[in-house]
Amino acid sequence: MEEGREEAVKRLQKHGMDPVEIAEALELPLNTVFKYLNTE
Repeated sequence: MEEGREEAVKRLQKHGMDPVEIAEALELPLNTVFKYLNTE
């Protein structure tokens, strides 16, 4: 399940969403979004 969330975060970033918008859209903590974005 975590892999799916990570993929969703990266996909939304590619579509131009910033980390705060991604966190709100996916109902994830902001630090989790940053963790996923920094593991490319």
